Amino acid sequence: MRWHALVLAPHPDDAVFSCGGAIRRRAESGQNVLVVTVCAGEPPPTRDLSPFALRLHGRWLSAGPENERSPIPVHEVRRAEDARAVSGLGATVEWWDVPDAIYRRDEAGGWPYAAERELFGRPHPSDESLARRLAERLGRLTGIDRGTVVFAPLAVGGHVDHR
Repeated sequence: MRWHALVLAPHPDDAVFSCGGAIRRRAESGQNVLVVTVCAGEPPPTRDLSPFALRLHGRWLSAGPENERSPIPVHEVRRAEDARAVSGLGATVEWWDVPDAIYRRDEAGGWPYAAERELFGRPHPSDESLARRLAERLGRLTGIDRGTVVFAPLAVGGHVDHR
């Protein structure tokens, strides 16, 4: 299939919130639109999460009182939301297996993004090889040609995954 438009989304729902109108207009005009959600990888088991990631999970999956939590893993919830939203706009989504910054570890096994200030600062040097691998993978996407319009809503909010 030839893709008329490619939308690079750092996280689930970023494409919809950033480019939803453009995606819908293109799909309604008969264009094939591919949304690549880059950071849609499965997180590590709960026992391997940083305290910061555990706090974020609690905030994201809170179903009411503080002691109630969703029994569904957070990445499955986010992918399901992304699938519904992208499909509702008439596009196709492809999830890549890159974990969110809060799940990534550096070479020494530490968490380079273990606090809000680190998520919204400069990317950690341990992510340099990740950027190269992502660029190579983008170059191998099939159905992309010189006529494909690329949307890259990557800088919104300054999050390291958006950079």
